[in-house]
Amino acid sequence: MPVVWVVSEGIAGTENQCLAVAARLHVTPVVKRVRLKGLWRILSPYLGLECRTSFDDPDTLLTPPWPDIVIGAGRKAIAAMRYIAAKAPHRPVLVYLQDPRVRYAIFDVVAVPYHDAIMRPALTQRPNVIITHAAPNRVTDAVLATAKTAWAKTFAGLPSPRVAVLIGGDSRDYVMDEQAVQTLTRDLLTLAKAGTGLMITLSRRTPAAMAAKITDAVAPYANAFTWDGTGENAFHGMLAWADYICVTEESASMLSDAGTTGKPVYILPLTLRPNKAASRIKALHKKIIADGIARPFTGHLDPVWTYTKLDDATMIAEHIRGLLNTRGFTLPLSPLM
Repeated sequence: MPVVWVVSEGIAGTENQCLAVAARLHVTPVVKRVRLKGLWRILSPYLGLECRTSFDDPDTLLTPPWPDIVIGAGRKAIAAMRYIAAKAPHRPVLVYLQDPRVRYAIFDVVAVPYHDAIMRPALTQRPNVIITHAAPNRVTDAVLATAKTAWAKTFAGLPSPRVAVLIGGDSRDYVMDEQAVQTLTRDLLTLAKAGTGLMITLSRRTPAAMAAKITDAVAPYANAFTWDGTGENAFHGMLAWADYICVTEESASMLSDAGTTGKPVYILPLTLRPNKAASRIKALHKKIIADGIARPFTGHLDPVWTYTKLDDATMIAEHIRGLLNTRGFTLPLSPLM
């Protein structure tokens, strides 16, 4: 079995993408979280020239057993991946998730989501680049089955159909303002009054005042559950018990999670920031709508529809498995589900 390191900036979203790919390889990775110093913190990954003084704790990046494969994501992870590759006794396979926007030849595999690749068509011509449908994630049939059992006491009593409502917040392109929240709460109340079971989760990015408005609006309804962010995370439980999933439009990761379940997905609108085109995320919307995964939310639930669910983490893992086999490693043939 190969030694696998996951390198990240410590941001949960990007780190979870790496962990998802490692899980599909049936390996338990060593997680290395990067903290850069000086100019590297500001200019990475474009500065290059990484050395011991680039990192707060360089020894954590050079501790045996040495990796056979390094999976990384996030801008600052690139500096660490280059440093590890230069210092390790044998060069590991380097796998980067997302668009690194530096020289692609550094990596053995670059897995770029379609909504990033469409912005740079030349990516499809590079032999070490694979284009995924969306973002890899940790949602699997096994994860959902475990979560359904774990959250049965909380969600089994809600009436059907049950709708998971995944609410994000402000982003580079979108803002959750009064207008957006008025539309959102109006639609949630329409569903609640119709007897729909609602399972709502907010994000750290949800403005506090807007979160309070949403929570207060649904509080009178016994068929509406809102996770308040305390205790065990209800996210996978909501996905497991949902008949439908609604996701605010700014979140590529939550849309990817939802599309990996195979359940109908609705896209909830936010307010586009002035002078923003949101070309990247709109490309994702267009693709998942065209693929039959998602529909814009119009205030009511359509009859349940089906589609070929996403599984980008397995796609990436299978590509890596082929590279590792050429290096003499034998990995389980079937992906983790």
